[in-house]
Amino acid sequence: MSDVISTTVDVTNAVAAAVDTKPIEHFLPLSCMRPSTTRVQADRRARFSAKALQELTATIKEVNVLEPILVRPVPPVNNVRYEIVAGERRWLGAQKAGLEVIPAVVRELTDEQVLRLQLIENIQREELHGLSEIEAFEELVKRHEYTVERLAREIAKPRAYVLRRLKLLALCDAARQAYGKGKISEEIAFMLARLPVESLQKEALKDALSADSGEPMTARAFSRHMQLKFMLRLADAAFPTQDDALVPAAGPCGTCPKRTGNQPELFKDVQGTDVCTDPACFASKRAAWTARQVVTAKESGRTIIEGKAAKAIAPSGAHHLEGYVRPTDRCHDDPKQRTYQELLGKSAEAAVLVVPDTGDIVEVLEKTRIAPLLKERGVGARAKTSDPEREKRAKLKKESAFRWKLFEAVRAKSPSVLARADLEQVALTTFSHHGYESRKRILKVWGWDRMNGKPVDSVHHDHVAGARIPKLPNADLTRFLLDNVLVSELHVSAWVSSKPERLLAAARKSRIDVEALRKASESDASPQKNLLAASAKGTKKITKTARKSSGRVARKAA
Repeated sequence: MSDVISTTVDVTNAVAAAVDTKPIEHFLPLSCMRPSTTRVQADRRARFSAKALQELTATIKEVNVLEPILVRPVPPVNNVRYEIVAGERRWLGAQKAGLEVIPAVVRELTDEQVLRLQLIENIQREELHGLSEIEAFEELVKRHEYTVERLAREIAKPRAYVLRRLKLLALCDAARQAYGKGKISEEIAFMLARLPVESLQKEALKDALSADSGEPMTARAFSRHMQLKFMLRLADAAFPTQDDALVPAAGPCGTCPKRTGNQPELFKDVQGTDVCTDPACFASKRAAWTARQVVTAKESGRTIIEGKAAKAIAPSGAHHLEGYVRPTDRCHDDPKQRTYQELLGKSAEAAVLVVPDTGDIVEVLEKTRIAPLLKERGVGARAKTSDPEREKRAKLKKESAFRWKLFEAVRAKSPSVLARADLEQVALTTFSHHGYESRKRILKVWGWDRMNGKPVDSVHHDHVAGARIPKLPNADLTRFLLDNVLVSELHVSAWVSSKPERLLAAARKSRIDVEALRKASESDASPQKNLLAASAKGTKKITKTARKSSGRVARKAA
């Protein structure tokens, strides 16, 4: 009940401050008012918890409605003379509790004030779904000309928070529906919204929902995926990035809002400030630059190979040529490994230009045409009695085939229960595959992070684990394996929000009260310190047990 009182007081104070008048309480019949018809309230109404409403009704039956609801006058229709601005749940609870009147504050409010107050109430009362909130923001910005700064000030949130919310308005319909239904997290929705083209958003959404694992991608994995597939380093661009005439509508890349460095509040998770987040614009600039080069080359009389002929020469792009070489390539038939440019001199100026469908423009020399010129200079195709690289590749292929066969044979003989030695190997291999931070955390938890009184550096992590694991009793080896499964979820990122799913699953299996732990950790100034202290105590016990176990084995052997 105290939560209900404190929340309603907050809302009432916010309302009073917003309209800058002192509230005057009335007792009005429940039948003379109707719910609000705004989209914000309709969305919130759809998310009302039946259980929470039942609890509120029980509270009202016991102590009545303690805080007034907020209403505004509307043109009378039958007996209805007021619209509920804030407090619809209290009104519903009062109806279910059998009350006839309810305390209410009556205010003359504009549509803008109603929308603003409902948004404030929702934010203060409960976690509002992001989609509902951003649609309310959209209405305030479009209909009531709110700025980012004013929104941030009135809802008491940072400017970056408002910018991220408004960015979600750029979601295509498919992504917006997936976000609203909970198929993707808010973090993934935000990353999708940064893609400026609907077709790219749909493609990325499909990737997010159908990862290789068969499960939707985590936010962290999707962030990496986005940077690899949908973002391009401007430093690698073949075109001049500051040429504002290349694609006039796009302007130069340096001042483009889709460059990560120009909107750091929206691209904090992206590595690098000189990254283009619009692959379509990047491709259009590359195509424009190629077209400009082709025109210049034709005007100077150069030979240009385009279309199907270019595709035949460069079927996989400019990095793999069929029957042609670049002047800058090294001639492998030359004992000195000089470039074709160095070998041919002015004759290399006869190079032609190939334009593959990747948009590159490449200067090439036809092998059959330059063969006589190379022969004149004493360079020709050598009879190859052996090819070390080919032999090496063949050897690797055989070794790979053998290892697969060996792997399959071992799997076929796998025991139903792992022996102690196998468990130790699994533990050490799992530990070795972790990144530096996770390995460091495990060593710290087990009290293995110091060697000869000094911190263990990363070079010795595997050595320390390899020495300690065989000494663990079976029960503690099991705990060590579980630690390796869960340790990566101890990392909390400032830019990527994802739940520790494996930790939560383990907690449910062990019937641990997660919410009680969360509350305890919020009141504890240093939960990590307590964890390490408890682990250190446990490690001393482990070491003592291991010594006793080793002694028993030694005596038995004697």
